[in-house]
Amino acid sequence: MNSIRKTPARLASPAASKLPRRILYWVMFAFIFAGLFGRDPWKTEDASGFASMLTLVRDLSNGFDLSAWLTTHISEIPFYGEGPLNSIIGAISILIFAPFLELFLNPLDAQINAARIPNVFYYFLILWGIWYGTYLLARRKEAQPLPLSFGGEPRPKDYGRMLADVAYFFGIATVGIIIRVHETSYFPLLMALHSIAFYGFVRIIDKKPQGVIALSLAFIGSLASFGFIGLFPLLIVSFVLLILPAYDARTKLNLLIPLIITSVAFFLWDWYVRQSNPYWLDGWYLHNLKMAFELKTEDTLIKIRDLSWYLWPSWPFALIAIYKWARWIKEFHILIPFLFYASNLIVIFFFSPAYDLYYGPIMFGNVALAAMCIPTLKRNAINILDWFSIMTVSIALLTVWFGWIALQTGWPSKINFNIMRLITGYEITINWIEVFVGVVVCILWIMLLNWRLRKQPQGLWRGLIVTAGGLTCVWFLLSLLWLPLINYSRSYRIAGEDLAREVAGALPPNACVEPINTGLGQLAVFHIFSNLKFSKNECQFALLQTNKNNPISLSKISPLATNSVLWEGNRPSERHGEYFILLKNR
Repeated sequence: MNSIRKTPARLASPAASKLPRRILYWVMFAFIFAGLFGRDPWKTEDASGFASMLTLVRDLSNGFDLSAWLTTHISEIPFYGEGPLNSIIGAISILIFAPFLELFLNPLDAQINAARIPNVFYYFLILWGIWYGTYLLARRKEAQPLPLSFGGEPRPKDYGRMLADVAYFFGIATVGIIIRVHETSYFPLLMALHSIAFYGFVRIIDKKPQGVIALSLAFIGSLASFGFIGLFPLLIVSFVLLILPAYDARTKLNLLIPLIITSVAFFLWDWYVRQSNPYWLDGWYLHNLKMAFELKTEDTLIKIRDLSWYLWPSWPFALIAIYKWARWIKEFHILIPFLFYASNLIVIFFFSPAYDLYYGPIMFGNVALAAMCIPTLKRNAINILDWFSIMTVSIALLTVWFGWIALQTGWPSKINFNIMRLITGYEITINWIEVFVGVVVCILWIMLLNWRLRKQPQGLWRGLIVTAGGLTCVWFLLSLLWLPLINYSRSYRIAGEDLAREVAGALPPNACVEPINTGLGQLAVFHIFSNLKFSKNECQFALLQTNKNNPISLSKISPLATNSVLWEGNRPSERHGEYFILLKNR
């Protein structure tokens, strides 16, 4: 009881007032739907993830092959960058939803949009795990605020709900416009699975069966979506919890069950793929072992810099929470988020390159700790977050409009020039419906500010709802006004469709094409938009990626010395000299 009275959290019941649940759903769906549909896959992970899904769907014309569904390929090229789970879910989504979407879209666009439908569910799971895991931790006895002299402190249920709302909005604000949850890569799926794991480590404390199920799904899914690196942070958390006395003996025994189930599932998968496709499995092991056991301690300063961006605005509050709750580090409401935080830091700084997709899973421990910080702060400190959010979001919205006006009017000329050189060949038009919706988004932001300043709600979520709501408005406005231009600048659709059109007669159906010096992302987009059948075997045709600024001499590439050029081209917006040549062997 003495430890409870010395808790650093201080809160009166009005500060734990209930926020309407519909607001949580509105913000969530507004964020995930903006920018999810109506664009091409252009980044390497997005394109390769969708290409692996499309490979499964297209190959069904030759019959169902279980081995193909338990491995990952782009056409016939082995793809080791992710496990098969993301491809399986995406392919099933295409098979279910694409026929309906084809009533409104062309077949390829229907497939692209159908593959992204699971992302809505992934994002829901990300926020659900954050909310429910934090709720269960925050309502525990040791997490409660200091009892007031004359009463009036919130009930544990109300306090837990309030901190869960805070963590929820911290999650949305941290994802923001930087963490990529709108892609068909493994990343949104892995984030959802780690969120389920966060919930599972908390739930297993008091409801063992639910915790075991959640952790089993999370462990198997993480391994099947991103291999050993996807599972490694969760194994670190499990190992530490098995050693520390925080879990009782029964809970530790239950924690072993998901580990055993995952091991059995992995060995069954390994046995089947070893029988059907040993070449792919050997390559997958080499890729994963290289990722998991090759220490990468370089670029430490770059990683620190990147993390400060990717975890903003929650990371300062998480660090404050670690400091203020240091004496409670052995209690679950600090221990479990801290272990998530620390395990992912180990992976980031020792086992991964300085790359944004590795930074996402650390968010769960980060936002839960940040939520625990809020009731320890003084009112003035919380108000600073309000005003900082109001200022930055308002400036961001004005900047989006300012750039759009420069694009449409030509003034300021320098800004217009810098934009136009990125979208060479793009026809500038005004979509008045998008403009109208953009104005409505800004009006909603003003209404949110008016509500915050006039009503002055007492709930501790007040600053975070401004931050999360504001970032959602910025993301929505960016998607409305700038997504078509960005899509044109980054997409390979025009080049891919041009290739398919030019060689329609010269390239036989299902002709084998060998990629030469072709990047994974480029290989994926030409499989998507040109339906090229790539293979590492010697083929009659070859796709060569080169650069106009430093061209590859065809005479120096064997066996292409006597090849004839069927097609050559690039993106209309290409600025770095990237160039593609389709060749035919004589």
